[in-house]
Amino acid sequence: MKKRWVRVQRGPWSAVCALTACLLGGIAAVPVRAENGEAITLDEARKLALAGNLDLAERALQVAAADGVARQARAWPNPEVGAEIEDFGGDLPRWGESQTTWSVSQRIELPMARWARIAAARGDRQVATLDLERAKLDLLADVDRRFATLLAEQSRLEVARENERTADTLLAAVSALVNSGEVSPIEEDRARADRSRASIGARRAEASAARARVELASLWGRPSSSYRAEGTLEFDSDLPVDAAIDSLDVDAPDLARWDAAVARSEADLRTQSWSRLPDITVGGGSRRLNGPGEQTWTAQASLDFSLWDRNGGAISEATARVAQARVARQAGRLRIMTERQIARDALVGSLSVVRTYRELTRPEVRRAYDAVSEGYRRGKFPLIDLLDARRSLAETELGYIDALLELGSARIDLERLLSKASNATGGNER
Repeated sequence: MKKRWVRVQRGPWSAVCALTACLLGGIAAVPVRAENGEAITLDEARKLALAGNLDLAERALQVAAADGVARQARAWPNPEVGAEIEDFGGDLPRWGESQTTWSVSQRIELPMARWARIAAARGDRQVATLDLERAKLDLLADVDRRFATLLAEQSRLEVARENERTADTLLAAVSALVNSGEVSPIEEDRARADRSRASIGARRAEASAARARVELASLWGRPSSSYRAEGTLEFDSDLPVDAAIDSLDVDAPDLARWDAAVARSEADLRTQSWSRLPDITVGGGSRRLNGPGEQTWTAQASLDFSLWDRNGGAISEATARVAQARVARQAGRLRIMTERQIARDALVGSLSVVRTYRELTRPEVRRAYDAVSEGYRRGKFPLIDLLDARRSLAETELGYIDALLELGSARIDLERLLSKASNATGGNER
């Protein structure tokens, strides 16, 4: 089994638009073999989830909205055009002695305030983009976990059905011995009861496998239990070196997201700080004196006088938000480091358990079962010993499946925490 590390690469805005269109368009472009009762691979399941997951579509639309805000932040204030008529009516003898003024005014932003506002909007878009990348990584990890769970349930179902077939064979053999008078009818009752327990176990395993299929298919929006996962839980996982565990690479979306949140809050603080300085509005126009038929020019300039509102509350809030974002970044980094170490320890422990099952426990239990089976046929062991041996064999196989699932889950958790980028379809099959 090849080691697979999930990687995510940041793309241009056009890639985000394409992803949004794909998500909103559903999964028509992806072969939906799961709907036809066929086997699907892990890679196909990941493609289906990326194409049809509604939570991911919502994240993509949030990025689109943030991009619209960023584009709007770059827009200049619109000019104002005005018309004013003075000195008409009243005691004036006629309309022709009035004055008409046409003017155009423009509010001029301070460059520093404008740049700070644009930086804050870009920060919002960056945070939304990183949240989308994190959502893709979380979704892919969830697909991997549920796919592994389905593989485990399918393996448990195979064990349960094999157990049921063995119980049938054993019941038939014991019934034949009872009919020939070689063993007591009590032995047949025991075999029949064991066959009933095996049948119950098989039905439960079928229900668990069907539930696992529905849970996996729900990630692409079409719950179905008519398909089969194609793959295996058997693999040997390589342990990452401590340098990878301790690395705080800013390219990881989980870490970059906190840095982007701090940068956004700092830009917002600069925006609020510069907002207390007033903008200047300048304008000019033409005035026509209708009485003497003359024309003059006008000019104007205005400046807000920051007397009552100096934006102090907003600045205090933005300052607190910066401190909050920095504390959140520090806490997030510590949490990620802790989770990485826990996941690595879980991977080490699970790998040891799997190797013990593979190299010692399973071969020993199999040899014991074969020996008891042979001894029972020769009349050296009673039926109860054979039933215990067979039950022990089944429990060992189920324990081995559980150990493989724990190992796979630990590897998926660690890979998610070490992921640096989203590769929408990447990943080797299990």
